[in-house]
Amino acid sequence: MNKSNYRPTSKTESSLDFKKVHLLDDYRFIINDPIINGSPKIKTNEISTQTDFSFDYTELIFNKLIMFMLHLFLITMFELVFFFNYVTKFEDSGINGVFDSLTGSIISSCSNLNKNEKTIVDDIFKMFVNTTQTNQKAQNSYNSRMLVNNNLMIKAITYFIVVFGINIMLICGNKCTVNKRINYKEIIIDNLIMITLLGIYEYIFFSNIVFKYLTISTDEIFQNFQNKFIGNC
Repeated sequence: MNKSNYRPTSKTESSLDFKKVHLLDDYRFIINDPIINGSPKIKTNEISTQTDFSFDYTELIFNKLIMFMLHLFLITMFELVFFFNYVTKFEDSGINGVFDSLTGSIISSCSNLNKNEKTIVDDIFKMFVNTTQTNQKAQNSYNSRMLVNNNLMIKAITYFIVVFGINIMLICGNKCTVNKRINYKEIIIDNLIMITLLGIYEYIFFSNIVFKYLTISTDEIFQNFQNKFIGNC
């Protein structure tokens, strides 16, 4: 049958042909639709997605930087307080304790002497020790020690202030430039948990290791003094 001479013979055939024409039109619309067959809009969305990914990466960097610097800030504060208020006093008391152990028996025996005996002992002691010179040296040593230790404390406080300033610069820099979302709640909670665990660990370590570590005993020190005294006097 020649298709060019074909004519519908019934209403049904006419209706079917009408639907075919509309299906062909719909097909042409779909093929030519710029949204479906790849348009600048889709490419724009792709570029936007890539840009958003870059922004997320920057946000991640700022969150990590602020988290690490806050971590360093808390560590600096912990070390500053712990060292100057605990470790230094412990070291001083330890040295004084060794001295008391060495001289305790001598001092207690001297307290049992009468006035004349004490005068004799003092005269003998002053034959070997220049008390005026000793007192002057002790005062000079104390002044020098306080000066050095105060400078060290100032340096430690300076480190603390610098770390604190870097934290402020990161927070303000983010706010004034890229203005990324910072999860402060998570950062603060994580660091508080960390510093708490660190404090507990330091307490356990010092209580069970440092304080129980046995340094040279007073008996060994006295033996060393005795040997040198007998060998040279």
